[in-house]
Amino acid sequence: MHWHLLGLGALGTLWADRLLTAGLQVSAITRSADISTQVERRLHWQGEGKTLQLPRFNPEHTAPTQTPLITHLLVVTKSYDTLSAFDSVATWLSPEAEVVFLHNGIGPQLEIAQRRPDLNLWVGTTTAAAYRDPEGEVYGISLGETELARWPGGSLALPASWDKVVPPITPSDQPLRVLWKKLAINAVINPMTALLQCRNGELLSTDTRRQQLQQLCSEIEKLAQALDIPLFSEPLYTCVCRVAQATAGNYSSMCMDTRLNQTTEIEAITGYVCRQAQALGLVLPGHQALWEALQR
Repeated sequence: MHWHLLGLGALGTLWADRLLTAGLQVSAITRSADISTQVERRLHWQGEGKTLQLPRFNPEHTAPTQTPLITHLLVVTKSYDTLSAFDSVATWLSPEAEVVFLHNGIGPQLEIAQRRPDLNLWVGTTTAAAYRDPEGEVYGISLGETELARWPGGSLALPASWDKVVPPITPSDQPLRVLWKKLAINAVINPMTALLQCRNGELLSTDTRRQQLQQLCSEIEKLAQALDIPLFSEPLYTCVCRVAQATAGNYSSMCMDTRLNQTTEIEAITGYVCRQAQALGLVLPGHQALWEALQR
């Protein structure tokens, strides 16, 4: 089974390795001027380093053919790049291609679902964690838990051969809930680590920080309840603490983007949360403060 990967950042590199380990073929989609036939990424996992060598597919340097090249696509781009990145490969997607979205935030995957009803789409939430240092080396921290739901719901099917991925993927028939579970955790951990410039585990290091986490979790739960979207079977704060502990050594993507003075996903995560609250007339002071602070 051949999967194309769109978004070879830290998390994309980790997922490429997971799919390769499961015995799947993986090609990396790039939009750079590099015309070499392979893409290399250095991944450190459990104290050992390895070099991933992936066949390169560059749509800008590939002539369209009568037979579409991409039948299975995994999207792990930054949320603000998702639509343009997807559009760059849309010509090469076969009808009824399987597409999995694991990017942060809510919005691009829903727009693509409306535009391309012919595709078989999955949306997912994952607590897998990795970060890339300034030299480009990727450090895998945790494989975490991953939940996938077929869009628009009603099916527990997984994408082709994803039943071979370890640890096992959990199927769901509630895609909107899956997206909100990912959003809820990201909206608490990512902006806090970006603002404090700390690793995930350091969010639990003081009573003050724990109180901030509790406030943010309570606000998200208030919003989700107003939207009639069930989250977890336990308090969000419990889930956030568990993820922060499991990924204690990780720097969130938003933390690294802020550190490197790059565009962050604050609009797709905290901005989305605040806009949803404003539409309902709700006030989320903790998230609003983070949104304003990280927009500067």
